[in-house]
Amino acid sequence: MSEKINNIDRISTTWEERERKNREKAKNALPEYMKAFTAQNITHAELEYRGQGDSGESWDWTFYDDERHPLTIDSWKSFKQQKHNYEVLGIDNSGLTEFNEHVESLLSYDWVNNEGGRGIVKFDFKKMEIKIEPYYYEQIEVDASDQIKTEYNFNEST
Repeated sequence: MSEKINNIDRISTTWEERERKNREKAKNALPEYMKAFTAQNITHAELEYRGQGDSGESWDWTFYDDERHPLTIDSWKSFKQQKHNYEVLGIDNSGLTEFNEHVESLLSYDWVNNEGGRGIVKFDFKKMEIKIEPYYYEQIEVDASDQIKTEYNFNEST
């Protein structure tokens, strides 16, 4: 049994170390992306993320220019529409995918699995700031015995 516990501890430690390294990598990479967005006259952005099912997820971006005009990249729209949005932003699809992966490294809670969670990541590219509003879903059980009949006796003689 001790060997199994040691293996679980090793796996857990390895995962935590990998996550820590990914967060550090993201912290180092994100400022360069933020500068690139500012160079495209994109000063703010919001990223809405949602977990769904077993490791399902979605990323819906809204980018803003200096005049606060929005440009939305919705991960559920057709590829043709996405490609157009990427071209307008002056970035390619692979660049935004890598940026998403860095941002995801900052979300260090279980927002993906089962009913998961959601949140909004707010970017101020000019100030080089990121603020995360994370949420997770919680399922609760509430006793409803005061709302319905809960006992039936079928042994009574009629």
